[in-house]
Formats: sequence, structure tokens, C-alpha cells
Amino acid sequence: MKVHIDAEEWFITAGLIGLLELLDNNEKSNLIEKDGLSISVETLDNLAEKYVTELITRFNVVERDVNRMYWHVSRINEREDRFKTAVSEIRKIMNEQTKKVEKYYKETSEYAALVEIMEEIKNIKAIEDVPKINSLIEKYKETASSKQIKEKLTLNYAKAVVLKPLFGQTSILQLPFNKKSTEEHITQIEKDFINPAKYEMKFAECLLNAKETQDIIQFLEQHKEDHDQFNQLLRAIKKLETVEDIKNYINSNILPCSFIPGFLATQSYEEKIFTPLALSKNKAINFHWDFDKKQPVPMSALARLIIFLSPFGLAYYTRKVGTIHTNDSLRFSGIVLTQDSFVNIYKMNNHYRKLRSQGTTFGEAIIGLLQESIDKSKKMNESFVFIEFHSDYDSKKTLLDYYHMPTYLVEYLSNDGQKLKLLHHYELRDRYLRTILKGLDPLPIIIDYLRESINNSFHGFGAYHAVRERNRILRLKEGINSMENQDKLISFIYYRGVELREYLIRDSGDSNEGETYRASGRKKLESIAYRLINSIKAGNKHAFMDTIFRLYLGTDLRVPNVFIDSFKDDGLDFETIGSAFIAGLLGQDSSSKTKNEGEVTNG
Repeated sequence: MKVHIDAEEWFITAGLIGLLELLDNNEKSNLIEKDGLSISVETLDNLAEKYVTELITRFNVVERDVNRMYWHVSRINEREDRFKTAVSEIRKIMNEQTKKVEKYYKETSEYAALVEIMEEIKNIKAIEDVPKINSLIEKYKETASSKQIKEKLTLNYAKAVVLKPLFGQTSILQLPFNKKSTEEHITQIEKDFINPAKYEMKFAECLLNAKETQDIIQFLEQHKEDHDQFNQLLRAIKKLETVEDIKNYINSNILPCSFIPGFLATQSYEEKIFTPLALSKNKAINFHWDFDKKQPVPMSALARLIIFLSPFGLAYYTRKVGTIHTNDSLRFSGIVLTQDSFVNIYKMNNHYRKLRSQGTTFGEAIIGLLQESIDKSKKMNESFVFIEFHSDYDSKKTLLDYYHMPTYLVEYLSNDGQKLKLLHHYELRDRYLRTILKGLDPLPIIIDYLRESINNSFHGFGAYHAVRERNRILRLKEGINSMENQDKLISFIYYRGVELREYLIRDSGDSNEGETYRASGRKKLESIAYRLINSIKAGNKHAFMDTIFRLYLGTDLRVPNVFIDSFKDDGLDFETIGSAFIAGLLGQDSSSKTKNEGEVTNG
């Protein structure tokens, strides 16, 4: 009997992707269907061993630490003054892992070798010893890669950093398991996840094919010690006379699984099942089915197993959360969903995971996904959903973002997404992209970009590109595809700001000794810029225009007619006109000739 599981809920989709990751190519081809997987009891054979092996392979701590150490060596090669700091960091990495090895394998030759390497690295004092550092790193890698040490360090790391945020402290994630062997981990996963799912699949087949009541009763008698719910069910149906009576009893008294149709619920979706979204039974008041506190969200053991496989279907990366100046770096998990077939979702997520593991930014990964399509025209007509979350089990905290990418945004990112790279402020670019993916106006990010340009004029040109791309996105959202004239107009407005900046800075020379102090032109511009930015933020056109007229009053320059457009209903909006002008006003000083009206600068 095969059980079909739809890739509907995103955490179930992650689990199905994870299941495929644990199987070889021959096994995969027999399972994949258009909208999910069809699995059999045999699919779950040796799955616990494959699970633990994949944890050790994918999250190999030794490889991770060696790569970190070589990164510090590369920094020495770039600048010799980093030598002392780099050696200190390398020693810190080695020392951290050596202490863990001491805890579990103090009497082994590997521990003695690691201590010896630590002593040698302490004696590294001169830049000439860099080749010796490389040699010691290789020696560390060879020693720490011994089977027992690598498996112990990696399993404990993976449980703490990868699994605990998803599943809390259930099963192998309990603290006493840190001391247990790899084989004991495999046995426990078999007991807690694989076997219950197998028995439920077998019972579903038994119920489907049963001709007599004894077929069902005999099965439950045989396996009542293997599954917690079988003994209770056996007592309830023992006196029923027909198979139809048993099926009616089950349909009337046992809730169905919320995630896999046709399966009975034998447990509840709670914290230990999937910590980022689920609640404990006592707190899941809004989810109580028929006021049954024991089973707020009914689910099967098979559904629980699929969710337990989700770590292998997610991408992992670090993301900064907060403001430009105050933020925290948190570990996030992500998945991509689309309306395409499941096999394409699987391939897309593998590509996305590969891009993120290589250090690619969120924006670059999304654009890379869209441009990696064999049938790009088909992809342009699809909508995408990007889901990323950070979960902290200890503080009971989850940060969850859903980014829906409608077709107009798919079109923009496919055709013009590379232009976002011209926003050179990394954090603001990231926030800009996340904002448009949420369907929001990125104006608040542009405001922050303009304020950043006051402190660092280098960012003025980046702010201009942010303004131009915002206009393109808003027009595409309205169904307008031709924007060449508006691009020219935004460029013209930007260079009117450049023109005024150069005039004011040139006209305001430094004060000579004995003369009354005069603030530099740049200082004046910065104070005026704050006023203009606040006017845009408040949507105050009159205050903005009043400041503009005062600026032009003392110059030989003419106020551009384009500012009148900000009071019209058609054409460029006030925020675009004002932001483009301020970006030019705050940009870097340049001796280049000011662009005339009609010239285009697309960067």
C-alpha cells in the first residue's frame, strides 16, 4: 500500500524535500508525484540511520571549523597586521572543540594529539610561521575527523543549533543524549518516529483490506505493545460484530489526521512536534477540537515523522534583525514555494539552499532562482512564496516572515533585479527587497537611505537608484510596462539636485582669518536635507516646496518646472520627485559635467 502525502503546508513540504534528500536516486524516482510523494512502509526502512548519517555529513563541525580557521589565515595573507588577532581566533576555535573532546574522550590518543596541537599553536609568534599554522590546521583536521570525535561533536552541534529550535527537547534532543553513541541515537529515532509511523501505515492497509473483524483484531493484538494507541482501540472494538461496525466506530470516535487524509490521529500537533508554530496543549485554547484539551490539533505519527525530516528541506543562513545601527545576527531557516509541480519545488529549494550555503545574499539568491529557469517565460507567470523563520526554544520566541512574490514582482526581478545591486548599502538593500516582497512601499527604506547619505555622501547615488527602482515596481504593479520616459525624468530631477549642490558648495567658500564664520556649503546642505526628508516622510508638499524656493532664491539657477508635477494627479508622485532631488543634493562631489534634461543615467 502506498500513502500519498500532499505538499500543502510549508513544513510538510520541507519534510517531503527532506525525505527525498535521505534517499538515493532510484528510490526518489518511484515516490515523486505532481503534488507530493507516495510512500510505502519500505520507504521508511533504515531511515533512522540515514537521518543520523545525513546530520553528520551536512553539518560536519570539523569541516566548518577548519574553513573558519583557513578564513582567518587568508586575512593574514591580505594584511599582516591581522596576524595576532587571526592566530588568537584560530586558537580559540581549537580550544573550544578540544574542551568538548576532553569531556567525552579524555583517555584517547586523539585527545592527546589535540592538546599537543594546542601547545604548538600557542608558540606561534611571528608572521613567518604562517605555513606552520596551515600545517597545524591540517593536523587538527585529521585528528578531529576520527569517527567517534567527528560524530560526537557534529551530532551535539546539530541537535543544539539545527534540531532544538525546531523540535525543542523531545526524543534524542534531551540533554542526557549528548553522552550517548551514534547507534543509540539511531535506535531512539527508530523507536520514537519510524516505528509508530510504520505501524500506522500497516494498520491503515489492514483496515482497508479487512474482510472480517478478526483481521483487524488480530493485527491490533499482535502490535498492541508496539503502538501506544493500539491497545486502547483494541478494547473499544473487540465486541463489534462486523468490519463496517469497526469502521463506523473509528470514523465516529477517532479524529482524522489534520495533515494526511485517510490517516487516524494518534497524537496532537504541539511544541515537541514543531516548536516554531505549535503551542503546548495547555495553551492551544483556540485550537481545541470539540473542547478536547488532550488533542487540540489531531495528527498521525506519519505526519510527525514527515515534519521531523524538515531540517533537510530547509536552507540555513544568518540574517541581521533590527535597525541599521542596532541589530542582532540570528540564524534563520528558509524555504521557497510555488504553484509548480513538487519535483520543481524540490529542485528549486535545492538550488536555493546551495546559493545560501555559499554566502549568497537573500536578494542574489532570489534573482538567481528566477534566472536559473529552463522555461523563464513560464516562471514569469507564476507567483512565489518565500518563508523564513528564526525560532528560539528557550525563550519561546519565533520570528516568521512570509514573502509573497506576485507575477509583477517576478517580472521585475527577472528582468531588472540585477539593478538592485546598485544599492551598495548591504543592509538597506536587504530591507528594501524584503519590503517589496511583502507588497509594501519601500519609501521608509529610501528615507533611511537618504539619511545615511547625509553622513556618507557615497550613498547618494544608491539612494537615487532606490528611488528609480521603486517607481518601476509601483508602475509594474499598476500594469504599466513602459517606463523609459519616467526613468529619464527621475534622472533629470536627480541631476538638478547635483547641479544645485555643486553651485551651493562652490559659492560657499571657506572663511578667512578675521572674517565672520560661514558654515560650509556641505554643512548647509545637510541641515536643509533633514528638513526636506522630513517633509517627504510627512507628505507635506507645501513645506517641501517652500524649502526648495528658498534654496533657489539665492542662486542664478531656475527652479525646475518638474516640481509642479508633484501637485498633479498624473505623472511622477511627490515622494519620487522629492527623493530623487534630495539624492542628487546629497551625493558625492563631482567635477563631471551636470547632466542636461533628457539625458539618461541608468547606472
